[in-house]
Amino acid sequence: MPSTALEEARYGNLGAITALINRTLQKKGISASVDLDHGDLDVMLDGKQVPPETAADYVCKGIQKLDIEPAYDLYVFGRKAGEPFAT
Repeated sequence: MPSTALEEARYGNLGAITALINRTLQKKGISASVDLDHGDLDVMLDGKQVPPETAADYVCKGIQKLDIEPAYDLYVFGRKAGEPFAT
């Protein structure tokens, strides 16, 4: 059984994945929400302004390093906080 947030994230624990992403991005005023459905890992980034592309690049590199077992495809979206749809 996984015991650390990193190990739990590798096994697809959404809370652990979200916590790892938010650990750095919240310092920049960006929060993430994560969903995993049939191998698709969706990450929504919310900020006061639409998060910059560099934030999405950061998430992509981090997710690749995690090598999340149940995730086959990654989709990263960004939107201004409070907006219903991604930009």
